[in-house]
Amino acid sequence: MGGLGQGPPGSLVATSGASFPSGHSIAASVTVLAMVIALVPAGPRRVRWAIAAVIFAVMMAASRAYLGAHWLSDAIAGLLLGISCALITATAVDQAQRRYARPTAPAAERSIPSADRR
Repeated sequence: MGGLGQGPPGSLVATSGASFPSGHSIAASVTVLAMVIALVPAGPRRVRWAIAAVIFAVMMAASRAYLGAHWLSDAIAGLLLGISCALITATAVDQAQRRYARPTAPAAERSIPSADRR
């Protein structure tokens, strides 16, 4: 079972620090999903890239468990935490952009006060 202690015994890679959650899984999922969200315009192409990103992140989590660096539960927790962070941040940025975006009026309308227009 996963925990805050060390990873499983017999690891195939050197590990240090706590096992929970998997930092590799967090970093992989946050990075690839953030790149897709930031760089690929919305639409079918983004969906394909997002699926590829999730597959990559799942493979990273699975590899950490396979190598014995983390318990499977630790790798899954890292994966879910990373995906959550990427999606929450993307949503917050989108909401902030919508809230603070000001419609710009044409230059002629901005320079003439409304009382002077007749």
